[in-house]
This record gives sequence, structure tokens and C-alpha cells, in this order.
Amino acid sequence: NDFEGNLYSFNRGRHGNKIPMDRETFRQKLRDFVLSGWDASILNPYYRLPQKLYTTHFIIPLVPSTMAPDGFGAPDVESYYFMVHYKGQLVSKEPITFRFWGIGDAFLMVNVNGDEVFLACNETHKKYFDWREGTFAGGEKYYLGNKRMWIGDWITLEAGEPLPMQIMFGEWLGGSLSAMLNVEVQGEEYPRNRQGGPIL
Repeated sequence: NDFEGNLYSFNRGRHGNKIPMDRETFRQKLRDFVLSGWDASILNPYYRLPQKLYTTHFIIPLVPSTMAPDGFGAPDVESYYFMVHYKGQLVSKEPITFRFWGIGDAFLMVNVNGDEVFLACNETHKKYFDWREGTFAGGEKYYLGNKRMWIGDWITLEAGEPLPMQIMFGEWLGGSLSAMLNVEVQGEEYPRNRQGGPIL
């Protein structure tokens, strides 16, 4: 059940031509995408790199943001104002209730079965997600990589019944990028790291 990923460059039009972009317009386009119910047609005006990537895990440590377009086979595409969008399914052999812990630099959001269940971003970027109804726990005391972890909503899977899941992460102004998701299963005990946080 690999997740299929596409990278969208908001610096370029649908056919790859360069177009002007700024932080507020980029924020507004992300907002439109999420409030549309993650309708990918909202992204049609922007350049979707031809190459796709596939994964079952989302653990991207702090890396130069240039590695994103390079990883999708387009090293000449700008390494800022881009969004990576993955789609797939969650499924479990047994009933399970869990939640995500993780980080996103500059941002990472998860949608399961039509609901946003996780958001992580730089503290300085919180204001760009002020349109998101409700809040997630952020700025917690436990680190993952270079950031303090955020904690998502609880999710329940019934045995053998898949739920659609989408992930988006990306970068505003370039420099560095990270996106990591860990899983905490409800009712399980976890060993603790030197900060006292759970090793998920």
C-alpha cells in the first residue's frame, strides 16, 4: 500500500513556465486546497513534476530543500514555494486506535478520511495556518530531529477496513526541509528517551 507522491511548484505555471509567487499567495493557495477537501484540481494551475515517488514511511530528516525537486528528478526547479502531496490508504489487520506525533519544517499536514488529523509547522509559521479550525498540540517538550514534536488527533481503524489518507508538506522560502511522522498506539507502553519522551 505505497503512498503515491507528487511535487507541485508554485513558482511555475501548469506547463513549467515561471510565474511570480509570494508568501501570502502561496499561503492562500494552500488554504484553498485544504478547504476544498484536498481536491487536487485546485492545484491544476501549477507545475506538477512528471516523476512520482512512492513510500510507506515519512521520515525526512533535516536536509537542504533542494533535495525535494532533485528527488523528483527536476534539480532545476526552485526549492521554495513548493508542496509535496502524497495519497494512499491506511489499513490494519487488527482494530487499532492511534495518533501521529511529528514535525514539519516548514509544514506538514495529514488528512485521514476527509478530516485533518495532524498539523506541524515552524512556530513562526503558525499564523499562516490560522484558517484551520481547531488546534493541535504544538510546542511540546519532546524533540524529534531539530524540532519539538506536535501531536495529532486520535484515529481508529477497524480490522481490514482501509481509510484514505493524504499528506502534504513543503517549504516557503527555501533553505532546509524536514517532515517526520511517528505513531503512538493507544494503550501501549513505550520506552523513554533521555528527554523523558516516548520512543515511538
